[in-house]
Amino acid sequence: MHTIIRNLARAAALAIFCVGAQTLPSLAHAELVSSVPAADAVVEVMPEALVLTFSESIEPAFSKIEIVGPDGLAVGGTSFAIDPANGASVIVTLPAGLPDGSYTVDWAAVAADGHKVSGTYSFDVK
Repeated sequence: MHTIIRNLARAAALAIFCVGAQTLPSLAHAELVSSVPAADAVVEVMPEALVLTFSESIEPAFSKIEIVGPDGLAVGGTSFAIDPANGASVIVTLPAGLPDGSYTVDWAAVAADGHKVSGTYSFDVK
């Protein structure tokens, strides 16, 4: 009798563990998974746009991306929008004529689940 109860308890614990493990990915927060140009990249020509790809869709109304130029000031004339082909990617359009040098991308994003994440990375234009 004790063996049956013990086996039922083990089966119940295993079932609870399996159901709980399936929900773990939904508890993860959005994170930046790639960028173009990539972090620490050295490019020959300033791209017309940057692409930041997150692990999940973000809410553009509550997100911010700022590009800091070689002079230490925020680059004006930028805009960003969600990539219509991939809701987890953001396209940041840059103005023409930016000088060569080191650029820093400061970003803060709010995921669809309401969690805010932020980060920074740099790239160089030679």
